[in-house]
Amino acid sequence: PFTGGAEQIDEGPISGVFAPPNLTPHEATGLGSWADAEIARALREGVDKDGVGLIIMPSYNYRALSDDDVAAVVGYLRNLEPVENEVPPVSFNLPAKILNAVGAFGPSPVGDPITERQETPEQGTVANGEYMVKLGACSDCHQANLAGGPLPFSGPDDVQAANLTPAGEIPSWTVEQFIAAVSQGQHPSGTTLDEGMPRYGTSEADLADIYAYLLTLDPIESE
Repeated sequence: PFTGGAEQIDEGPISGVFAPPNLTPHEATGLGSWADAEIARALREGVDKDGVGLIIMPSYNYRALSDDDVAAVVGYLRNLEPVENEVPPVSFNLPAKILNAVGAFGPSPVGDPITERQETPEQGTVANGEYMVKLGACSDCHQANLAGGPLPFSGPDDVQAANLTPAGEIPSWTVEQFIAAVSQGQHPSGTTLDEGMPRYGTSEADLADIYAYLLTLDPIESE
């Protein structure tokens, strides 16, 4: 319900409190005191309303959000039911802070200010497919070059992220098979994709654009 919360994390040497904030428009404990532009800045530039960098916020993906789409997100959050829920600040121990500083948890959320209007690509284009790949955070698991490989913090026997470039399986799939795989987790062979692969509920038209975009990438063999 976007009311935030807190979870104690204890993974090997890493410990701390992961606390996604309250995104409802509650004045005291949520986004009620934030201006629209401050919410947009947090989404796309990774800083809070006081200019402090956010932690584990995928703004490096959301920088791609167009002005119209970020306005739609802000409008949606504004229309949530205000819920009072005071969330503690995120806090981690020194090993976790060091790993975060060296990029083990992903790129830094903080980005340069966005000063020019960002347009939404037209549906039915490769540009829209690229846009959806960025917003879907595909590179978080499939690597920056989308060639797949081991997932962050995975073991040698764990399932690896698939190669999404034309060097992988996707060129042998139909667009319908691709849509079924991404939206339902159904591999063309009849097997089910690993649960670590999100099932995306976006439109079939957007998924078809993603398929078209992936076919334009340079083939890169997985390491």
